Amino acid sequence: MIIYVDANGNVIGKVKVGKAGQLPQTGAKNNEAGIFGLALASIAGFFGLAAGKKRKKND
Repeated sequence: MIIYVDANGNVIGKVKVGKAGQLPQTGAKNNEAGIFGLALASIAGFFGLAAGKKRKKND
């Protein structure tokens, strides 16, 4: 129980507190679309770097 008191020590409110329950499981699922997007972006970046090096050699 939590007891709220004012500056003079007078009780102004009481709140019963129960046992702590289990917290909600948020964000615990694997996101396959996110993994696929990361892989696709990595491959695109690799080809972008390779194309940049090829252009510098041709100049």
